[in-house]
Amino acid sequence: MEHPQTSTLTTSGEMVEHADLYRRLTTNFGDLFEWIENAVSKLYYMKAVHWRLRIG
Repeated sequence: MEHPQTSTLTTSGEMVEHADLYRRLTTNFGDLFEWIENAVSKLYYMKAVHWRLRIG
């Protein structure tokens, strides 16, 4: 009778572990996307300035 109880404990423990891992992953990906967005916008800004200088 105690075997199902231990299995449920394991599953809930795993669920918490997965949730924590998922949260950490999403946080890291959020930072990464923010970094990429900043890099891309800087690149576009520099390109725009460059073109403006070439035209002007």
